[in-house]
Amino acid sequence: MEFATVASTAMSMMAAKKQANAQRRQAEAQAQYQNSITQSQQAHRERQARLALKKSKATQKARSSASGIGSGGSVAALLAGMENQFERDLYDSRFQSGLKSSDINQGLSLLDQTHKQRMDKLRVNALNSLVSSRRSLLEQ
Repeated sequence: MEFATVASTAMSMMAAKKQANAQRRQAEAQAQYQNSITQSQQAHRERQARLALKKSKATQKARSSASGIGSGGSVAALLAGMENQFERDLYDSRFQSGLKSSDINQGLSLLDQTHKQRMDKLRVNALNSLVSSRRSLLEQ
């Protein structure tokens, strides 16, 4: 009786661990995929923003030259302001991408915690089964 209980509990624990490991590998692959998509999208947005900035600066320089302003301080200040705005937008965009990656990684941590709780519960059940079977043996 005791051996059967121990063997059954051990097999349950092994099956649970195997299932949890498979879930973890699947979740890691999914997280890696999601993070790579986020990074790819961020890189694309940055390239597009840099091109837009370059075009805007060239347009502004052309307008300034056409109106006779040339390369004075006001043009330089305007271009610097465009550059500063671009950097702020870039920082915000990277921050948002970082939040997405953080959320994905927190999901993995939650999965790990759930697995640990499940394994702890199985261990407690296994110990309770052993205690129970030993008691029944002692009572006989």
